[in-house]
Amino acid sequence: MHLCIHCSINVQEQQNQASASATSQSSASATSQSSENQESATTSGGVQSRALMNFRLNWNAIYESEVGLKRKLERGMRLTPADRIAIVAEVVKQVRHKVPGATRKTFNTIYQEQMITKHEQSFQETLGVAGKEGCAVKITGGILKQMKDKFDNDKNKKTSNRTPTRMEVERPPIKEAYGCVRWEVVDYPEGEDQESLEAKKVLLQKHFQNRRTNAAASPREIKDLMTVTYKHQRDLINSNVKAALLNQRVRRSRGRQAADEQQEESDEPLITIALIKKEFPYLFCFVGMELHHELLTDINVSKVLDEFCNQERDKMLQFFATSHNLVIQSINRKLNRQLGKEGCNEEFSKLLALIWMVAVEFKEDINCLITLDKEEIDLANYDTTTLQPAPHLLATGESLLAARKFLLTIDQRFLSSHTNVVQTICCIYMPYFIFNLNYPAGCQATMEFIQRCIFKHSPEKGHKRPTSRDEGGNFSTTPTHPLISRLLKKLNDHLQAREGESSEED
Repeated sequence: MHLCIHCSINVQEQQNQASASATSQSSASATSQSSENQESATTSGGVQSRALMNFRLNWNAIYESEVGLKRKLERGMRLTPADRIAIVAEVVKQVRHKVPGATRKTFNTIYQEQMITKHEQSFQETLGVAGKEGCAVKITGGILKQMKDKFDNDKNKKTSNRTPTRMEVERPPIKEAYGCVRWEVVDYPEGEDQESLEAKKVLLQKHFQNRRTNAAASPREIKDLMTVTYKHQRDLINSNVKAALLNQRVRRSRGRQAADEQQEESDEPLITIALIKKEFPYLFCFVGMELHHELLTDINVSKVLDEFCNQERDKMLQFFATSHNLVIQSINRKLNRQLGKEGCNEEFSKLLALIWMVAVEFKEDINCLITLDKEEIDLANYDTTTLQPAPHLLATGESLLAARKFLLTIDQRFLSSHTNVVQTICCIYMPYFIFNLNYPAGCQATMEFIQRCIFKHSPEKGHKRPTSRDEGGNFSTTPTHPLISRLLKKLNDHLQAREGESSEED
């Protein structure tokens, strides 16, 4: 059974959070006026006031509500209508969940004290005054009014029968779309259609065949073609997931027999890793994988990993150096010996040692992620049935911390080789999001540590861990694995203790 296609579909039934108003402009205005007249009575209660004082907007959730939104806000850029809709929906949702008794006036406080304070250039609007050159009056009738109107419309909604928004389609509430901002693409790129994308896909295949010849395409051209065909890539990768979801809906409405008959009659081909590689070979090269992952999650793995190595990696290694765990102490000694050798790749050895120590801390097996083979691997005669179905690295070298080459395998197939430290760690992580995979049971907490702590990808809801306790491992259903929460608490306590010691010495 092919892993990326047959991962279990666990769709949690969620009621559509509708935002529809069938009232006329006059009735909406009347509702608004009625709500304003009740403000004083509602806000006079202590519950809403205390909740509002303690309420803080979750900016990470707001940034993730639309692709590229964080960059626009940080640069003070003008917001598009789609940006406004996404921000309004997220802010209203947060207020409804965390501010009991919220009213329209609640948004005045949030807008002025939190939104304007953090991103004034993007949220504050100005209006020129006629007859007074150079004068401008600040107004707040745009996004603030939209938030108030949506608050009222959600409160007065009568039906959930509506067309889903683009954001809801691109980010469906299913496990496979966890952590993605563009899991599915609604529209074709400007000026493109199915036929033109198919032609560009064929061109990419030719470029891949010629990549080591004088006719090789430039990296810029490859990136442009991979970007414009992103919709084509997602449609291919997601096709079997969508078929399984459809089968599940048929089973619920018409019964198992009808669903089985429909599945037997379907002439859709089975989408396997081998087929995806044949159609889009650059998806299994670092340049294509990194670009696709960034379009999918809005996270540049190379940049984030570099920031982690510069700012946090050594602090974590210092924390593990104080561990009383004998295996972790042994890894520390191996790391110190390796760092003393000539030609040692310090960056790689430290990062791999840290991941190894985390796996030991969580009582998980590092061989679930990386396996060492001291002899050069003969790909032609290798028994691929011994390979793991999940993304895995085969390392060659005298020891794990001194490995010089890594082979990436998925679905018991050799897919690519890497010698670059950044590429190696990134390539064991990115396929889980790109190909809709769950983390293996044997290293689920370690993979989530890599996701949340190294690559800083921490969605508020959901996870990529196995869906059943029967699969074994450190099973948990909480958004953040308890083992990670406990490790971070111990790390913070360690850092605070060190700061206390430093201040006493001063």
